[in-house]
Amino acid sequence: MPLRVTFDTNTFDKAVRPSVYAKDPNHADFVAVHEALKRGDLLGFVSETIITFEGIAKNDRASVFGTTDLRSRTEQLSDDTFQIALAPEQPARQPVHVKQAERFVAAFDLGIQLLGAPRIGMPRVEGNFYVPETEEALEQRLDRFFNVMRAIEARSLGSPRVLAIAERWAERAPNSPWYQRLGTAKDIHETREVGRAVAEWSDADSIGAHYGYGNDLFCTLDIAAGEGRRGDAAILDAENRAWLVSEFGIKFVSLSELAALVR
Repeated sequence: MPLRVTFDTNTFDKAVRPSVYAKDPNHADFVAVHEALKRGDLLGFVSETIITFEGIAKNDRASVFGTTDLRSRTEQLSDDTFQIALAPEQPARQPVHVKQAERFVAAFDLGIQLLGAPRIGMPRVEGNFYVPETEEALEQRLDRFFNVMRAIEARSLGSPRVLAIAERWAERAPNSPWYQRLGTAKDIHETREVGRAVAEWSDADSIGAHYGYGNDLFCTLDIAAGEGRRGDAAILDAENRAWLVSEFGIKFVSLSELAALVR
């Protein structure tokens, strides 16, 4: 039975394109994981937030969320049933950089699939890149996702950091939805604060997606060093990793540890 591995932003490209990192001292480990993916001994996955959130350049995240608008479409399904669809528009979002696109194309060509991290009004990746699932599997996955996300957010991790910034800046745009307030960043320091908060949101939703789909291992090199220097808690810091292991049985591995498992 192949191991189901969720790759974080800082590991998936090393596993997918090890030749790009030939000078890295751990290159042999990247090759071992890559070959295991090719053989089918590992099944690889990445969260959609790697594209939908982290695909936005750090210094662009404030403006992209600040210009986000939700368009609604209502369809009558029967005499007493209506379906309302919300679609986000982000005019400030730039196309994915060609170098980033190359990473994703190579990943999908290798069989890497996307994990959904459902958020109302948030964009999704176009194309058939998501894990296929039955209605029963979808229902179970959503239950697991929202279960772990409620616990994560109760610890003020993930999206609450973004929401806290929006609340702090509420007076700047009192009649605007919270996400548009992020666009009121006044200088590079506030812009970078938004960028870091969105990255934390992405990390937390990646953990939620991983748990929701019931994958075996979460492969990351992130130890939240930057947050530690600033004195900020983060979903991937040592304390919160230990909590995720204890409460939800999430297993973390580095690329080298993963390579040792498949050699």
